[in-house]
Amino acid sequence: MESPISKPIGSDVQDLDTPSLTVDLDVFEENISQLTKFFSTQKLDLITRSDTHYTPSLTSLQQKDQSPNSLIAVSTLEQAEVFANSGFNNLLIMNFFIDTNKIKKLAQLSLLTKIFITIDNEEHLEVINQVIQTSNFKIPALVRLRTNNSFFGCPPGKQLTNLIKKIIQTKTIHFSGIIDYSDKTQYSHTTEKTEYTFSKAEPAPTSNINTLTSVFEKLNEQKINCEMLIVDDNYRYDLISDNNVTHYITGIDLIGDKSFLNLQNPVQLLSTVTSCPETNQFILDAGLKSTGIQSGVITDTTNTALIPSSYSAEHLIFRKPDDFSNNTAIGKKFYIQPQNIPEIFNRHNYVYGIRKNKLESIYTITARGKYK
Repeated sequence: MESPISKPIGSDVQDLDTPSLTVDLDVFEENISQLTKFFSTQKLDLITRSDTHYTPSLTSLQQKDQSPNSLIAVSTLEQAEVFANSGFNNLLIMNFFIDTNKIKKLAQLSLLTKIFITIDNEEHLEVINQVIQTSNFKIPALVRLRTNNSFFGCPPGKQLTNLIKKIIQTKTIHFSGIIDYSDKTQYSHTTEKTEYTFSKAEPAPTSNINTLTSVFEKLNEQKINCEMLIVDDNYRYDLISDNNVTHYITGIDLIGDKSFLNLQNPVQLLSTVTSCPETNQFILDAGLKSTGIQSGVITDTTNTALIPSSYSAEHLIFRKPDDFSNNTAIGKKFYIQPQNIPEIFNRHNYVYGIRKNKLESIYTITARGKYK
């Protein structure tokens, strides 16, 4: 994993060792402010998606204007342990539990902090009930709904209703609500001059909202209390505000979303030109070890975007077109716009908080690599 040579707080960004993962704090905080302001007028609560960056310090920034008991979403039990040890006491684990040892650890952690889990079939339910025998407390569970947004989930209808009824009958799990989130979402990069799409997922269609609303209403008809109806930011904001959605999972304050509130991407990878073997070619010191397998793009002062012509583990090679305006001499610095935010965070030990081109903070990515 990348661990650049440390520089003192206040250093100029151009003096940082490269490759260095950076977050522009002014942009990040403005995104957070915009999101908080918008959702303060809505009838739903934000859930901070922390498995985009694995960094408790960034989650603290994201939640500074939210309720102290606001939910944060993580992927795995190990990530939940990291965030619980960092003082977060209301966690949603998105991945399913099928391993008995993990379920035992889940039960232990649930004694210390509130943890929501997700379930999408009766086999999940049975294995959890077999492992957790105590009735001293109930673990809150969300049933994952299957829509065209996801590969997973329980399909709406009789199968979903039967699963919920079985959860209600258990002594170890409390039915808390329904959740739908996309596992197909990827990212894109657009500038004023160039659009480069990295197979961006289509937003959740209106039919998904109709499905969620129908499920919610049918549960009410059967007098089944659905406390929470949760979706992620693959749903369009204007579609959820007038429906029964109670919670919204979002990480776009870190990723950026120019289609909504004009949120900018604050995350970039600082790199240095190390070689110019040909007049129209230059090589950066940030390869797939630091960018991830999907690499990224760089832009010049006129917003012309370049993608690598080739790459290796430790270098990205670019062909320079005639209209690319930036100086590409050896020693020049470039910011790489990452294609996949979670992947690039998972390849670094630290992220550097930059404000007005000065190093302000160094954040340890403590939950990176916590896959279990």
